[in-house]
Amino acid sequence: MTKRRTSKLQIPESVAEAYKRVESLVTHGGITSLEELQGAVEYLLDKVKAAAGSALAGVFAETSQHVPSKTVEALIAAAPRLDDLVDEQSASRRHFNDLQQRLEAAGIAFEVNARLVRGLDYYNRTVFEWVSDGLGAQGTVAGGGRYDGLFTQLGGPPTPACGFALGVDRLVLLLREAGASVAAVPDAYVVHVGAAATDLALATAERLRDAGLAIVVHAGGGNFKAQLKKADASGARWALIVGDDEAAAHRVAVKPLRVPGEQIALPPEDIAAQIRAAH
Repeated sequence: MTKRRTSKLQIPESVAEAYKRVESLVTHGGITSLEELQGAVEYLLDKVKAAAGSALAGVFAETSQHVPSKTVEALIAAAPRLDDLVDEQSASRRHFNDLQQRLEAAGIAFEVNARLVRGLDYYNRTVFEWVSDGLGAQGTVAGGGRYDGLFTQLGGPPTPACGFALGVDRLVLLLREAGASVAAVPDAYVVHVGAAATDLALATAERLRDAGLAIVVHAGGGNFKAQLKKADASGARWALIVGDDEAAAHRVAVKPLRVPGEQIALPPEDIAAQIRAAH
């Protein structure tokens, strides 16, 4: 016969002290109005909430050691999926669908993982991990997501934001394995204005990266003049320009910045040869 191991939640000292404080105020007439009573209750609830997370986490950690891994996996599989709870007409759903469409258009393989969790609670809309099968068990190279509300939480103005943490050692291992080198300056800087133009710009950039070229895609908006100024400052030898007209014709304007020649329009599949021919 095996003994069933049970765990008991202990009331943290911080909660017990808060309760005694509220009880003393009520008993000895320290609370004289409904507003003061409501404040005392909210104070106590805050202490309970703060302690509950760590207490429950400890119980789960202790209990999970005695639960078969297959049982845990079955519980996780049966749990509600986050993507099933997002309204199809919501801004978050539209944003996520648009992101997937852009990845597909750029030819970037991805897998939607409804169980993916990042360790910080200020992320919103989308989180991601970049995983490689060339690193063994420690296959995550980078991970991050959007945190559009973070600056507001810190007292600043609404500021869209996205970031990630990168395992530099793992990236170096992948570069060595691929025999790749890092360029001091990009071969080309991609300038784009308009939704359709951005889709073509991203797809073109991925095509050129697959061809072994170093490509920077402009981020942060701005008109053509401002973006071309940044293209020149980047040290790139070429600027690749995509607007609504280029997107409609499925062409990219190829402008030499540090090599002789005139600006020409090419289909994306011909750009790599043009850049290499001018080396």
